[in-house]
Amino acid sequence: MISAFATFCLFVTAQPALAAGSYLITDGVTIQRSIGTDGLRIFHRWTLQAHLGPGERAFISSDPAGTGPIIVDDGVLVNGHEYVGFTRTLNNPMRHLGESAAVSFSAVEPIEVTRDARQDGVWHIELVDYVYTFAAGRLYLVIK
Repeated sequence: MISAFATFCLFVTAQPALAAGSYLITDGVTIQRSIGTDGLRIFHRWTLQAHLGPGERAFISSDPAGTGPIIVDDGVLVNGHEYVGFTRTLNNPMRHLGESAAVSFSAVEPIEVTRDARQDGVWHIELVDYVYTFAAGRLYLVIK
């Protein structure tokens, strides 16, 4: 059963970048059934090197401007810091397997992740699942 879960995972490493900008984390992950009933499972992993300049801030957003609301079921790990509990269901996502995350989950404001910046500029972003279903809308790391 674990191998079936692996088919939904995507592991991406982006090339180094030094300037402010928008970096696509995922185009989105359709609603999928969780594998198992306990513990954290990573369903999307992404790494990039992008340094924050003086006065710059970093956000996880659904648009490259850094202002778009986001959907992630169940959460996001940014350089090891966990953000969870911000997505609300609109209906039973199990009835919408394979459909866009927006069908079953409400979006929330972008997450500011400036405090998670590392000195070496490396960003490790992981989308995590705990139970029942997992999904995500389009996500960017935006530095501005």
